[in-house]
Amino acid sequence: MKRMTLLVAGIFIAFVGGFAGPVFSSDSAVSASFGGHYWRTIDDLGTSRDFDRDGLAWTASVRFNLSRWIGAEGGVEVLPEGFLGADERIYAPNAMLVVGRALYLAGGVGAFCMDGKFYDDPFYLLRGGLCLDFLPLVSLDLYADYRFTRWDDVESIARDISTETVTVGAGVRLGF
Repeated sequence: MKRMTLLVAGIFIAFVGGFAGPVFSSDSAVSASFGGHYWRTIDDLGTSRDFDRDGLAWTASVRFNLSRWIGAEGGVEVLPEGFLGADERIYAPNAMLVVGRALYLAGGVGAFCMDGKFYDDPFYLLRGGLCLDFLPLVSLDLYADYRFTRWDDVESIARDISTETVTVGAGVRLGF
């Protein structure tokens, strides 16, 4: 019941934010964002290896505004060494459907790529954000994600696990 209440509240906020969008958010058809986020796993991984439970990641994305309140966003995260016990960086491309402008809600899917290999299990994410204009084509994008991931085919993990992760991030969004 609590999750349903949060979902309904999030959709309402994104819908209202869509109407307020032209006041606070650039009307650019295309925008690019560069920034970073802090991530933390909610679950105890309970494995014998040293897995980072939290960390920082770099992000880059491009958003296409399909209509006044609907957009599509594609992006990539660069996760540091230590994520999943990895000895190198992990890349995580993702795609989202965005509802709203200044206040927005997004949902999407992504995948992890390490050693040039994409893992079979995708991650799913929900995002709530606030995009504030500073200049006509420059905005600050503040957001929080909730992410669910299964790790069935990651060789560095001894057993199949699922994790829930939250992120808090910010990026500079440039309109075109």
